[in-house]
Amino acid sequence: MKSRFHSSLAFGIFLLALCCSACTPPAPTPTPLANLDDLQTAPGHLNVALQAAEPDTFAGLWIEHEPEFRVIVLFTADGEKTLQPYIAGTLLEGKVEVRQAKYSLAQLTSTEHEINQLMREQALPFSASVEIQENRVVVYITDQALWENALRENGLALPDYVVGEVIYEPLQGQPDFPVTPVGGLFFPQLRARSVVFMTALLEGQLVLEDGCLRVVTGFAPQGSLIIWQPDYFPSQKGDQIEILDRNGLSVARVGESIALGGGEIQLSDDTTRQLRESIPAACAGPYFLMGEIVGQSKLTPAATGTPALQRATPTLWPTSTPGPATSVPTASATPTRTVVTCTGAPDTLLNVGDWVHVSLEQPISNRIRSTPNINSEMLGKIQPGEMVQVLDGPECADGYVWWFVHSLSGLQGWTAEGDSTGDWIVRPLDGFLYDTTDESSTSTIILEQEEKYRIILAGTYSLWIPSQWTDPGVCIWGKSDPSPMILSRGKPNGRVGLDPFVVYARPFYRNDCQDPNLVPAEERISRIAISLDGGVDYSIPRPVEAVYRTNHTYVYTVTGEGYPLKIRLDDPVLNDNYGQIFVMIERIKQ
Repeated sequence: MKSRFHSSLAFGIFLLALCCSACTPPAPTPTPLANLDDLQTAPGHLNVALQAAEPDTFAGLWIEHEPEFRVIVLFTADGEKTLQPYIAGTLLEGKVEVRQAKYSLAQLTSTEHEINQLMREQALPFSASVEIQENRVVVYITDQALWENALRENGLALPDYVVGEVIYEPLQGQPDFPVTPVGGLFFPQLRARSVVFMTALLEGQLVLEDGCLRVVTGFAPQGSLIIWQPDYFPSQKGDQIEILDRNGLSVARVGESIALGGGEIQLSDDTTRQLRESIPAACAGPYFLMGEIVGQSKLTPAATGTPALQRATPTLWPTSTPGPATSVPTASATPTRTVVTCTGAPDTLLNVGDWVHVSLEQPISNRIRSTPNINSEMLGKIQPGEMVQVLDGPECADGYVWWFVHSLSGLQGWTAEGDSTGDWIVRPLDGFLYDTTDESSTSTIILEQEEKYRIILAGTYSLWIPSQWTDPGVCIWGKSDPSPMILSRGKPNGRVGLDPFVVYARPFYRNDCQDPNLVPAEERISRIAISLDGGVDYSIPRPVEAVYRTNHTYVYTVTGEGYPLKIRLDDPVLNDNYGQIFVMIERIKQ
């Protein structure tokens, strides 16, 4: 296939290096002084302003806190002269160090997008990213031979600011340990190892049906067809079929329990092109792309030899105990589903330990009661889309199935699951956490093209280190909370004032704490951004109800583009942040 990355790409990147005015459309010169009156958010405003107005020479920035606070700003030319009008008379004056760079940020970003597009067109799982401090683009590679072949076939000679980092090398040729072929077995496998893995946990029994290896679970008795990473080998050993890893060790056996990390995918054209050979019709989905073998499943096979059935559960869903949701979430195994029948109520679909949300199909609030019956004291309500964790139950009363739940905001008690008209609290299609200290986080499922989904985001976070909320010289606008709803991992956490949609409180280094306009209107929009195209483009979404919600839970509607959902903080500096955002995804019923 010839694309815009054929022989013309090398020439195109060469021109980009000579004249990068085409990297970013010209923009009006901003007036950043109004945005630089707060020391901690000023670098972000400065970054946005310089990207918009100085694309030819601006090469990025970052913050350093040791030995003292300072902002490092890179320019390809005339840095001091270019920067001075932006910071003169502001809190940043005297706190910025200008350094020389060879390549502009616009040039690096454009090249990053070009390479990622090439990888997508070549059906390779490699990915590129910009390293601002090193002033370069890094391509993460899991098969150097395939990478070099892609460059050669497209006539591409990369410039010196693009660096390939080989993070995995597959075995070449036949393994140096014995592998006995398994007759009649189809073993779908990627051509190259994934750079990033999805992290759902699939536990069940590895079975062979019609020549296809599947993992069967209680909620998918037909089984999920496994798509394997390179360097796994099926081998016949007597009457036993086993899976060997790259070292020749047996890591799984047909008929035994298995635990795999990975995620469910759709068999799209892009996926098929990444495989060594097409999947035959007999090996129908659902399809599970494995990332690694976690180990033998903790499930105990039934004495009759039938598969021990279990639901696949994402490993990143938080678990907690009753009380304020301020402890760091950890993964836990999902208990085996207990089928409970309550007279007059539908069969339950939930388990203790599940994270669920109030249904948006029937958008009414759910009452929380002191005991599981309709006449007990009402303690409060949980709103449509609001997330809760199931801690106890089920109990049968008054024709309902009741569960004891705990919300992220601390409300807990008993609530009914639903009635004959539908479920009131539901388990989503997918759920995961995004820690604002991380570059980004990714769903375990793919949002299918043209399908409609609801994205639910909940949580609170901060863009300022804890001490900046308590500094004697700081003004606090709004009413902050003492800690994030979900704490960041391994990092000090303090007061917070942002949620997925708004800034509802924040510190200011200002003399006039009574100024009603401490936070400009445009600054009251949060910085959580999402991507539907695999991380190529991000945007800050607008919720269905674009108003501040005290439970810090917001609902968004999106259309899938054939990639997992990615979420990140739209902020150039991540070392001041803390707090996690909980993400849930559900398909909209047509």
